Amino acid sequence: MKICNLKASSLLILGIVFIGIGIESAHDVDLQFLAEEHPLKNPTVTIFIHGTLPPKLLLKIPIIKKSVWYPKGLHPLVSLEDEFRLASVTRALCAEDPELFNKEFFYLFGWSGELSSKKRRKASKKLAHALLSLKAQYETKGISISLRLITHSHGGNVALHLAEFFTDTLPFTIDELILLACPVQRKTESYINHPLFCSILSLHSHLDIAQRIDPQGISNFLESVQFKGLKSTVSDIGNLGPLFSQAHFKPATHLRQVYVKYNSRALLHNDFISERYMRSLPAFMRSRQTLFHKKSYQEEITYIIP
Repeated sequence: MKICNLKASSLLILGIVFIGIGIESAHDVDLQFLAEEHPLKNPTVTIFIHGTLPPKLLLKIPIIKKSVWYPKGLHPLVSLEDEFRLASVTRALCAEDPELFNKEFFYLFGWSGELSSKKRRKASKKLAHALLSLKAQYETKGISISLRLITHSHGGNVALHLAEFFTDTLPFTIDELILLACPVQRKTESYINHPLFCSILSLHSHLDIAQRIDPQGISNFLESVQFKGLKSTVSDIGNLGPLFSQAHFKPATHLRQVYVKYNSRALLHNDFISERYMRSLPAFMRSRQTLFHKKSYQEEITYIIP
């Protein structure tokens, strides 16, 4: 994996002070499961971020809650029970390729899951604090980590909003950002070019309507009316972006966009968080150098899951 911009502990402390302004205090993640002398001194820490959840009323139904709900905050995978479906699915990912996805360095980040750009930005601020705290804790144990984020749906926009909180010196970098079916939105699409993100993979399906169904244009319109007034908003309506979310980002040299499908059919939105798909992800990661060889970053790559 490409490692870029490794920073000193002092920058982490500055970053924690900076990002801590105006944010709720977050509990440190429990690292007691790590041995004092862990054999891996430069591991890759993977963090999975879920997408939008059903309305709160539906989450009161036990079978639905068990399928999609996840406790808020950053939690080590090894501390979670399989009663949480995402814990079970990501544990299967780790079992498929323990070298690439070490379960001892795998976390899940839970947020409200509300279909709201403001809520996603709020979640991102908490994620920023959690990442700063996590990296600092590992450093106290003499472990220098690289960071990989895997996101599903609007969890990708939670990750992209991180760019808003690090505008000057970077206390860390996201070495890999893997976006699964991320709705491409006007508010966050340019953040892929932020130096915080070293390498980005955007995996999507042409049959995934849910990825594009969020009517971002309505939210952008109402927000513009609130701050600029109706007349100014109407006169500038062409700059509010498309009505619905998109599936593709504008090309960038450190971004690869991949159309993923099964041999027999295209993927649906929730297929990206199925155990079958998660078990296929390591093989894709292992083969990407071959897939991308002599391909322009401007090209969309097609990957058929074996």
